Amino acid sequence: TQLQQRAEMAAEEMCKQQQHAGSKQQLNLLRRQMAARQIHADLGGPTFDSPAAAAQHAQHLMALYAAALPHYEGLDERERGPADELLWLAAAALVTAAQLASKQQQAAPRAASSSGIGYLLQALLLQEAAAKGRPYCAPVRLGLTGLHGLLGNSRAAAQHFGALDVKHIQHDTLSGQHLLPLQLGLGAADAAEGLLRVSLALFEDHMRDAGDTLMQAFRTGTHTKVLEFVCFKERLQRSHSFVLARAEQQLLAISKAAAVGPDQAAAVTAAAVAALPLSLLGSCDWQGMRFNDDL
Repeated sequence: TQLQQRAEMAAEEMCKQQQHAGSKQQLNLLRRQMAARQIHADLGGPTFDSPAAAAQHAQHLMALYAAALPHYEGLDERERGPADELLWLAAAALVTAAQLASKQQQAAPRAASSSGIGYLLQALLLQEAAAKGRPYCAPVRLGLTGLHGLLGNSRAAAQHFGALDVKHIQHDTLSGQHLLPLQLGLGAADAAEGLLRVSLALFEDHMRDAGDTLMQAFRTGTHTKVLEFVCFKERLQRSHSFVLARAEQQLLAISKAAAVGPDQAAAVTAAAVAALPLSLLGSCDWQGMRFNDDL
């Protein structure tokens, strides 16, 4: 609570300074304010005691964003804006409001209270509007992926995720952590199957080429790269997304086998069970598993 109060006081003080500063000074103060708010959010703040308080905080953040719009004039769409953080911080506050409203409804089902779905829709509309002006902003696209997933719209979630043009290692760090669990949870088997195939190709291709890459580093004398390649290979082998994709691909094959004839279903199921990475799961160093967020 004290941290939240100090952060809010610092933000208000920066706003007052901005009113009396020049254009360049205003921009620097705005960036400092965004950094302070992001650090505050990373530390778990702010906290709210009611859905209305969370929604009011989101409204305040968007008012600050509107005031910062003059700094966006002439800015390329692909560049990061000076107040972009406010977009996902405001959406996060509305999601918190939805959680609080849901808890209130569970605690007092007969009492008149606001709907959590309403706050989720507000967060979705906020992010959809943000995507119009900031179409290449990755946090906004990832936020829309998650919000559409919460509302059960896997197709729209996949469309926004697709706008990120995810490639190569990002299938480990992004696809396996954002889109794949969503599609599997919503039963979008066809879409998940395609994503699993692409994700596994990343790991299998690298495992196949790792030996050649390592020998090439020895031949060229770039010995510092050898350790880097070995560490990277080990990280991919311990990737949570890799184990998840291997297991889920076979589980999908088993579930689809029920739709075919009994003889073919038995063969497909037997093959899928045999391909399940049970030995890997049984001997896996679970403490060494990595989400590889920093890659």
